[in-house]
Amino acid sequence: MQLHLAQLTASLGQRQGFEFAIAQAQQVSLNRPRRVQAQTLVAHWKREIERLEDRPIILHAQKLAEPGTIRAFRSAIAAANQIPEGRVMRGEAQGLAYDWRRRIEVIEDQPLLNLARVEASQGNLSQAIETASVIRSGRALYYQAQAAIGDWQTEIRRLEMARLDAARKAAAVKEAQQKAKVEQDQDSLTDENLLPPSEQPNHRSERSDSSGDSSSIEEPLPPLTHPSSQRLQPQEPSPPSIDGSTVPIYAPAPANQGTGLNGKVPASIKTIAPPAKEELPPASLP
Repeated sequence: MQLHLAQLTASLGQRQGFEFAIAQAQQVSLNRPRRVQAQTLVAHWKREIERLEDRPIILHAQKLAEPGTIRAFRSAIAAANQIPEGRVMRGEAQGLAYDWRRRIEVIEDQPLLNLARVEASQGNLSQAIETASVIRSGRALYYQAQAAIGDWQTEIRRLEMARLDAARKAAAVKEAQQKAKVEQDQDSLTDENLLPPSEQPNHRSERSDSSGDSSSIEEPLPPLTHPSSQRLQPQEPSPPSIDGSTVPIYAPAPANQGTGLNGKVPASIKTIAPPAKEELPPASLP
């Protein structure tokens, strides 16, 4: 009868009802068969009393956390920590405090992760990895940061492989071009060797050079005349004088007007003897 009355009173869910129910259940004697049931109910009603006592603390802490700022969350954590260990609401209070601490970490680290993502979008993958690495292990955004870092590292490897592949292709194209040029030069030399010497480029260039030089340097010479076609013309040097008298000088007869037939001098040609030399009287000695 006492245990039944205690349960009925505790069902009201009020502090006084729990205290009255506990008092009724503790009156069950040790030799009664429902003694164990009574002690179990007493422990339960005591926990309900703690719940009623600590619920206002939880509600107050949640009220403090509503602004969602770092300061508000820290105040709420401090309020939740007022519930001592061993009490029924301790676990719920610590759960709320843990959630508020994680939200503080998100507020603190989200700008770093956002900055890292901006750097990555601008192509600065290495700088983005360095920025995201500031978020330490155990923080709320650590796994998000590590996932982003993994993606950026994969992108860096992909870009590096693409760069190496492009460099290899460029080197292969350059090598092929050089090889084609060498083969073209060899084909040109072979074709030139098959031409006659006069048609080879070197021979033609030398011939054109020599003809150009001769045309630019040499001048036409006047026509040559045979000596036999020239006649000796009488020279008229100033006659020498001997003692004031002039002596005429006669030019030799032309070669083609020598002696006539049979060595005879033609009658038309008269021989003029030089005038007799005038002898001067010997000079007298004083």
